[in-house]
Amino acid sequence: MILDIDGTLLDSNDAHANAWKSSLEKHGHIFSFEEVRRCIGMGADQLLPALVGIESDSEAGKAIIKERGRIFQHDSLADLKAFPEAKEMVEEFSNLGLKICVATSSNQKDLKSFLKIIGIESWIDIAVTSDEVSKSKPAPDLILAALEKSGLAAGECVMIGDTPYDIRAAKEAGVHTVAFRCGGWGDQSLSGASEIYGGPADLRKNLSHSLIFS
Repeated sequence: MILDIDGTLLDSNDAHANAWKSSLEKHGHIFSFEEVRRCIGMGADQLLPALVGIESDSEAGKAIIKERGRIFQHDSLADLKAFPEAKEMVEEFSNLGLKICVATSSNQKDLKSFLKIIGIESWIDIAVTSDEVSKSKPAPDLILAALEKSGLAAGECVMIGDTPYDIRAAKEAGVHTVAFRCGGWGDQSLSGASEIYGGPADLRKNLSHSLIFS
């Protein structure tokens, strides 16, 4: 089971968008909340070129990323909450004997905080963050790294995510996706997924009929 975190298990997409928007503004790049929000799910290496044409490893890019991290940690992190039954869903996967991997466009520092907030640290077998790959979602690198670490074939895994970027990354890696609406994307945007649910609680309610048991 390959899990995204932001917008999938943790209600954090708006907080990420606000942090990016504020950081970009401090560096002279003005965008609406909606423009930034549409890019959440990408890592910094994808978001910055998409929005402002700046590479994440440039001096300007590094300054924006550093400020985004400061804003997010200071203004948003303490208020983040897991989606209903997110913890219980992951525990149930573990009890079913599934190997659980997190594949996130967030960095290692943020991920450590997120897992603690959700309360699922003890059930995560593998974690892959944007710090470990050349390209984050929607590139398939994170999913391919998860497959390599797990020792499993793509057909033996299912990805759960909340954005079109999760779906595209998983599809390019040959992995089927279960999508959640709780991250803010509608069914049309998530249409590439094999199944769509409202969130963790909805999947748990329908787990026995889901792709996971097919």
